[in-house]
Formats: sequence, C-alpha cells, structure tokens
Amino acid sequence: MTTTIRFAAQGELISLMFAAFGILPRRAAQRSEGLDETWKKSVQKQLQRLNREEGALTSNLASAIDLFSRKLYTYLPTDTRVVGCTGEVLSDLYETYNELIKNEGTFLDQAQTLRYFITVEAIPALALSLTKHGMTYRLGDLRLCTPDDEWWYLPSWNAKGQICLPLEKVMRWAYRLCRLSQTRFHNPPQLQEDEKAERRLKSAVRWVRGKNVPSLSELHTNFSDSFDNLARHGHLISEAVQDSIRTALVFARSGSFLIKALVEQYGTEYVQQSCHQYQCHITRLAEDLQGFKDQANAMLEQAPAPYDRRQLWDNACVNYWHDAYQRLKGAQHAIGQRQEQGGHGALADAELQALARDYGKFNVGMVLDRLEHLRHYSAPEHFAHLLYAGFDLKRAPDTCWADIDAYASELQRHGLSQHLCWMEPWLRAAYHYRREDYAAALGYYQTAFDLAKYRAGKNQYPLVNQYIEVAAKQDAAVKFRQGIEWAQYLGLQVRWLRDDEPTPEKLEFVRYMHKIARYAQL
Repeated sequence: MTTTIRFAAQGELISLMFAAFGILPRRAAQRSEGLDETWKKSVQKQLQRLNREEGALTSNLASAIDLFSRKLYTYLPTDTRVVGCTGEVLSDLYETYNELIKNEGTFLDQAQTLRYFITVEAIPALALSLTKHGMTYRLGDLRLCTPDDEWWYLPSWNAKGQICLPLEKVMRWAYRLCRLSQTRFHNPPQLQEDEKAERRLKSAVRWVRGKNVPSLSELHTNFSDSFDNLARHGHLISEAVQDSIRTALVFARSGSFLIKALVEQYGTEYVQQSCHQYQCHITRLAEDLQGFKDQANAMLEQAPAPYDRRQLWDNACVNYWHDAYQRLKGAQHAIGQRQEQGGHGALADAELQALARDYGKFNVGMVLDRLEHLRHYSAPEHFAHLLYAGFDLKRAPDTCWADIDAYASELQRHGLSQHLCWMEPWLRAAYHYRREDYAAALGYYQTAFDLAKYRAGKNQYPLVNQYIEVAAKQDAAVKFRQGIEWAQYLGLQVRWLRDDEPTPEKLEFVRYMHKIARYAQL
C-alpha cells in the first residue's frame, strides 16, 4: 500500500541537511568547481542507501554524518569551536526527530507531519540547542565579526512584503565591512577585462537578489577569489574579517535554502509566524540566563589560571542546564496539574509571573507554546476508536479471520485505511502466529513492519520484536537482520539483546532464543 500518511524517513532529513548547507552542488556547478568526483559519489551512495534503508542503517548513518562533518569543516576556517557547536546543534535536532518518530504515531500526511515537527518540536529545540551549546563553547569569546542585525540569520520582509533572505543580509554586510561596493568587491576596476571577475559579479548579483541559492563551494570560491584579487591589487582584507565573512556565509546559505523551501511549501505567513516563535524562545532564554552569566563571570574573574577558568565554566554550564531540565519538568507538571483541575483558559499575569519565577520564562513559555500549537492538530473522527479496537483484537486470543475482515471494512468505511494501514496486516500476522503457522505469519509481519516504520510510533516496539521472532523461527536471516537494524537505528529495545553490542555471537544467541520462544501476549 502506498500512503502519504507518515513521517519523513530519517535518511530524507540527512539528505536535507546536505542540501541545506549546499555541500553537494549541482552537476554544472561541480564541473566548474573541480570537486572530487570520488567524494561526491561516496556521499551520494551513502545517502541513497540511507533513503532506501538498505544494509547496516546505523553505520550508514554514522558514515554520512562523518562525511558531512569533514566537508563542512573545510568551509569553516575559524576556531574549531564553531564546528563543534554546529555539530552539537545538528545532533540535537536529529535526536529530537528520532524521539518523535520512535514515540509518536501520526495521522497527518508527510507535509503536515513535517510542519508539526518544525512547529511543535524543532523550533524550541533549535533555540535551546543554539543557546546551550553557544554558551558552553563560549562562542561569544571568539573574535568574529557578525552583522549588526541580531537576527541576521533569519529572513525579514519590507513594507511591500518582499523577503530579504539571510544570504542577502550577509553579503551586503560583507561589502560594508570591506568598505567596497558589490561591483568593486567582485570586479574591481583593475579587472574590468577579466571574464572570471565578471562572472563572479554576475553570480553575486543573482544571489543578493534571491534568484537562486548557490552551492557552498560556489559561494566560498567566489568570495575567496575576490579576496585574493583585492589583495593582489593592494586592497588587503584581514584574515580575521575574511574568516568572519566566510563563517557567516555558511549559515546564511543554509538558512536561505531552508527558508525558500518552507515558503514554497507552507507560505509566507507560516514562515513569519515560525520566525516570531523562534525569536520569542531566544529572548526568554536570554532573560533566564542573564543572572547565571553575571554570577559565573564574577566567579571566573577570581579563578587563578586559564585552565581553572575553563574548567569552572564547563562545570557551571553542566550544572545550570541540569537544573534547567529539572525546572522544565516542574513547569510541565505544574501546568499539567492546572489543566487537570479544569484550568484550560489563559493564565493571568500573576500566574505567569509566579510560574516564570519558579521555573524560568523559557520553560513556561515552551510548555504553553506547545499546548497552544497542539490544539490545531486533531485526529480524524473514529481514528482513536479504531486504533484501540485494533489493539483489542490483537490481544484477544479468540480473534478470528472474519473479525479482522470486519475491522478492515470499518477502516475503509471511515476513510482510515491509509491512516492505520499497518494495523490490519499486524492482526492477520497475530492470527497466524497463534496457530503456529509462522510461514504465513511472516509475510503479514513483513507488511506490517514496513508500513509501521514512520507511522506507528511507540507501538512499533512489540511489532518489531514479533517480526524479529518470526523471522528467526523461519530461518529468514535477511529479515531477522533487517528487524535488528531497524530497532537499533530507531533506538528500540530487542528482546534478548537489549543494550548489548550486536556481535555475531550475541546475534546468534538472540536468534536461538527467539526461535524457541513463544509468547501468549501479542
């Protein structure tokens, strides 16, 4: 069955990460930039395997991320802390998505499910992660120039509703920083007959106007060659300024790519609301952190040596974020209790101030923001009823084939066959399992396993384990390994393996135990 009711595959998000940073250029750009064809093919192969979810999923994921990190490092010439912080933020976003698909099912199509992830999960996670890791790595101590606009990495709109992308902001800032016009920066008077300089200028004009977003290699080469030409003709730009510009361009490029994609998919109003949502989270975090920073800086001034100061700062950050997480749980509990007691209306100012004082403005704002956005997502009529009815049938030992047929008819009658497409084959698999007809069960388990991957959330745990078990019983080695790989990729526990390393010896033990085991509770 083909259905769009699902989360995007994790491999698709990794591919999006490569696309957002422009690390894999278009074919025409690649020829002009002289990129390593072997490297490009290696990346494409890894991404294809991830998207098709073939082979060793966990190691394929690790390889793709390693290739991404190594290439990104070549474009960030500044202190390694920038690279480290970027990696931590991307890792946090990936973990946020992984937890979502592991724990939450969906009744939305892929486009709306992605919108749900961005609004409810990704925006607060991004604000928190950038603040947390930027503070831990002390990026503020780096001698990097940044645009005057605090929100330079976000889009803005003029009175006519025309968008200004981050790439335009950073490029115009770079020219001001170098005290040159765009023309003199890319094609100075001394190079008027230089075709390459003319092409650099034409490309830069297109980028500033938002006509297209260049690959990172294109962008980097254009500015680096322009810096070199300026130096050869007596206009030296300091290395510190060059590094600052190159660093800002990396993040402006990725931001511009994502913003254009979001505007195309969801519209300008949604992107404006999302930017405002992010800015509110960042502002609350800054207010919460001010007292901590004042105390920490006073403590650091008394530290006797640079190493001691670094260690003190690291320890202070760890303690602060541990306490912040505990306060977040407290805010969730306090607001949840209020709702249970019937307090679903807006909080009075006095209540908000008291909660913010106890748990922090960001934590309270994040909990309330999440609740507000969740109100806009409601399951289709009969969805919950038929979901639980399916589980009741699966658990009942006397469920017969006709019961499953009737259930499938109900799904179809209410237009929910695509929403719960994984339930019917799971029921038929369980029916055959109870009759010890494992050959017949395996085919249905395979179908249910494939359909549940990005739809069933935490309900996958028993399904994946049953799939692994029946594959072992049928000596279906490839299917057995597929089940193990998916469980580890998603972070699901496998019976008899748990947290152990999947060595050949351990997997043989797991296979043997599943082969001889039989579970009454399905």
